[in-house]
Amino acid sequence: NTRLYNRAISLAEIQARRTCHLRDQPSGIILHYNYNQGIAFDDNTLLSQLKDTTSNALHAQLVNFSLSGNNSNFVFGTNY
Repeated sequence: NTRLYNRAISLAEIQARRTCHLRDQPSGIILHYNYNQGIAFDDNTLLSQLKDTTSNALHAQLVNFSLSGNNSNFVFGTNY
C-alpha cells in the first residue's frame, strides 16, 4: 500500500492502519494505491494503471513494466 496525506499523521494512526485495507477515507488522505489489481506472476499486460481507491481518482500510469512472468510484475504479498 501507498498512502499520501495532506497532513501529518500520528504514529498511532500509522500503527492502526498499516496492516489493513482502508474501508473508508481517513481525514486528509489524498491517494491510496493497493497494488492488488493484477494476478501474481501472470499476464497483466492489459493493466496500464494503478487505481487510486480514494474519491480523488489520482490513478498512476505504469511505465516500463513488462507485467508478465516473474519480472516487473505483480507478486504475492502479505495477507493481513
